[in-house]
Amino acid sequence: MNFSARQQQLLALAILVLALWGLWQWLLVPLLGLWQQYGDTEQTLVTRLDKYRQLATQEAQLQQQLAELQRTNPTADLYLPESKAALAAARLQQLISKAVESNGGQLISTQPRLDLAQPANSADPASVTVAVYLKADTAELVKLLYNLESSKPLLFLENLVIIANPNRIVGNPNLGARQSVPPLDVRFQVTGYLSKEQP
Repeated sequence: MNFSARQQQLLALAILVLALWGLWQWLLVPLLGLWQQYGDTEQTLVTRLDKYRQLATQEAQLQQQLAELQRTNPTADLYLPESKAALAAARLQQLISKAVESNGGQLISTQPRLDLAQPANSADPASVTVAVYLKADTAELVKLLYNLESSKPLLFLENLVIIANPNRIVGNPNLGARQSVPPLDVRFQVTGYLSKEQP
């Protein structure tokens, strides 16, 4: 098949356009996409680097604030000051005894609950729990519970059981040594936390 010179020129031009289009599609478009992707990645890295530089300039100020917080330790008064669980339990028993004395009521017993101790590998602060048994009337109990819950170090009350006790008189009425027993039997557990427990 013979083509005229004009047809050969048009055919050569069509082949050239087709070759340029193929070169564009298979070579230049992927390279341009890759170039744009690298540009986006570079912009992301530059933005991240700017953030890191900003944080690095704030490091000295943040270190100073951290040192100030560690020095003043605003949470120190929220924990029991003792470093051993046995000492903290004794202090907790003293705190409870003083609270009952100052608010009225009759403390029957306080007993450390060693069975509620935390495992040594726990990340939570070590806690000490004391079981409390007392007798009080309603007004005394309200004041006592409020004072325990709002005191420092922080104390947490759990398992509160209140049993109404009929108001009875103890003692020999003929001897004049009559004493009224408060109408409520109260049992609960008080938990306090140690800032750091040392073995």
